[in-house]
Amino acid sequence: MGQAVIMPGARYRIGGSLNGAIRFGVGLYSPKPGFGLTLQAYSSVDGRNSDANGRFSLTIGPDADSSLLSSANSRVLITRELTLRRGDAPAAISLERLDAAPVEPGPDLAARLMPAQAQMGPIFEEFLRWSELLATAPNCIIPLPDTLNDKVQGDPDTRYFSGYFNLQPGEALRVDVAIPPCTYWMIQTLTHWLEIIPGANYNGATALLSGDGATFWISASDPGHPNWLDTRGRARGAIFFRTLGATATIRPTAQVVMLDRAA
Repeated sequence: MGQAVIMPGARYRIGGSLNGAIRFGVGLYSPKPGFGLTLQAYSSVDGRNSDANGRFSLTIGPDADSSLLSSANSRVLITRELTLRRGDAPAAISLERLDAAPVEPGPDLAARLMPAQAQMGPIFEEFLRWSELLATAPNCIIPLPDTLNDKVQGDPDTRYFSGYFNLQPGEALRVDVAIPPCTYWMIQTLTHWLEIIPGANYNGATALLSGDGATFWISASDPGHPNWLDTRGRARGAIFFRTLGATATIRPTAQVVMLDRAA
């Protein structure tokens, strides 16, 4: 994910090469009072709308013919790219301003840091609320609650499901997923505080599939099955499953099983 501050009314071009990325998305956002962003415009690039070498170019501005139409409140540009495997080459991207409008002098360093300082408390409190909310429905997976979905919904084509595991010694959470036709999907586990657990994620290129679905095992010790989401010794934490461009909504199912009887 990348981010840049843009000037309202200015014209920009963002482009480059996809390289190993299967999709590159660009969104324009306006800040919400206190904390958060409101999506104003979004565009994505993949193999269908880039050239044979994966190159592309998008324009940003208030003009009707812009790829992304900005408004007087557009202040933040956020990019998202998807790669399937660790080590895939990231997209090579550049952002340039097209008009000759003079660059307005920015505030000094202290003034620029003040908004960031003011947001630290609300961001910390927001993540605490998310952790508490997810923990209220242990060992199941549900559509992401609206209070969270409004915060994380950056790509309008993405659908999120959330869950929480709370396991006793010798237990595992078996998660069965029927994969709908989609551009991309991913499942991952995180700590209770929503920190990434290294390696605890799978997508359509890394998971072992069976028919039109897959089974995943969340546990602190090896269940003896593929698609193990290793919690690195943790007994509890969060689960996220997301699809991109799915043609159907299929909710994953979960059940607690004993590791010595996992099948």
